[in-house]
Amino acid sequence: FYLDNNRWNQIYEEGHFPDHMVIRLGANIMADIKYDSTPIKGGEDVRLSLSDSQFLNISKYEEDTSIFVIDLEDSSRITEDDEIQGYHLKRKLHKYCTHYFQQNNATMFGSTGDGLWALFQTPHEALYACFQILEHTSKRNERTANEMMNLRIGLHHGKAFVFQDDILNAHGHDVNIAFRLEGLNSNDFIQLDKEFPNSNRVLCSKDFHDRLCSMGEPPRKCIKLGAAKLKKIEQPVDVFLIV
Repeated sequence: FYLDNNRWNQIYEEGHFPDHMVIRLGANIMADIKYDSTPIKGGEDVRLSLSDSQFLNISKYEEDTSIFVIDLEDSSRITEDDEIQGYHLKRKLHKYCTHYFQQNNATMFGSTGDGLWALFQTPHEALYACFQILEHTSKRNERTANEMMNLRIGLHHGKAFVFQDDILNAHGHDVNIAFRLEGLNSNDFIQLDKEFPNSNRVLCSKDFHDRLCSMGEPPRKCIKLGAAKLKKIEQPVDVFLIV
């Protein structure tokens, strides 16, 4: 809501507003201020100074969600070697992921350029999508003479903010953890208890692992790798390999 002549008016999605105003955000929404990339959480009044050309983008806040991030390994090298091949591999990945995201009830998903992100209501749905995508790409790799499609997947459970800008985007601390897990390598570990593959692998956080186990016997084996220091994440994260 924004305050205008002592009256609160509800904001729907996005729009243009006065130069100076006070807004109130509910507990499950947030605002993305275009001149400041720092998200503003709900729960209190916020005083803003906006120019006529700046606008607010309001979106839902997912408090309890499984966050899935997938990336095509070596996409920059592939594109540098053969731009058409790189383009077709990304299109194939998007096609496979969209199919299995929808099949496993992803609440929303979007592109990251070289990969995709998705949100699921349960860790089981996210995990089923993981291995269906990996199995599909493995079969494709076995029968093609073209460039291999090697993937990395990161899974975390927590909170996410989703905005519709030019494309649909997910934001937040927990989303950042999922992205960092996807690109994790052995040098990021404080102490690595077990080696793990560089590609065609699924890494998850302890939060994802614990939520998965709280819902019964996990459908896949989870191997603890140790604590890792993720870029721009203050606290170390316990990481598991799912096989």
